[in-house]
Amino acid sequence: METTIIPDGIRKGYPMEINFELIESRIIQMKDELLNIIYKKTSSYFRDFAFEICNTLGQRKANTPMAIMGRFETLKIYL
Repeated sequence: METTIIPDGIRKGYPMEINFELIESRIIQMKDELLNIIYKKTSSYFRDFAFEICNTLGQRKANTPMAIMGRFETLKIYL
């Protein structure tokens, strides 16, 4: 991880530390965009992917640890 994932994250501009005190203000700044995604006014790969998984597996099975890890493997190419 130290030799591959972290350098890749740095190249992509991800922060080395998360300032949790700023999360609320960042969410507020993104509120309109997030609401547009929720109400399907804006398309979102991640929203569509989540609904596809729930429709395929069912909500209970989609929330099991194995299903969540499987989604992580699929989504990590987008991170």
